[in-house]
Amino acid sequence: IVAAEQARAMVYGFSNNVHSAILAHYILNYGTEAQKQRWLPKMATGELVGAIAMSEPGAGSDLKSVRTTAVRDGDAYVVNGSKTFITNGLHADLICVVAKTDPHAGSRGVSLIMVETRDLPGF
Repeated sequence: IVAAEQARAMVYGFSNNVHSAILAHYILNYGTEAQKQRWLPKMATGELVGAIAMSEPGAGSDLKSVRTTAVRDGDAYVVNGSKTFITNGLHADLICVVAKTDPHAGSRGVSLIMVETRDLPGF
């Protein structure tokens, strides 16, 4: 219903399909219980908007070829790289970023890093 009403009103700035069908699915199936409790209720109410940052200049949507890296620094990751076509990026509070965490492991070295954008330096 949301997608149909957005189309009727010609509102294309928010992709509910990415927010609800893709990002929420990743969290529900692969997230910890703490992550589910932290993000899913707010995504359901619209308090938090989710986005996906996968495609890159020169790599497109070939996730094995991404150049964005995520290096562990204590309890967090430092993410460096460029993304294009970040669906819901304009409104996002939580972005699922595809990054290489182990450049020597091929496709097994590619990870999904959840990035909360509120008050994030460098974002």
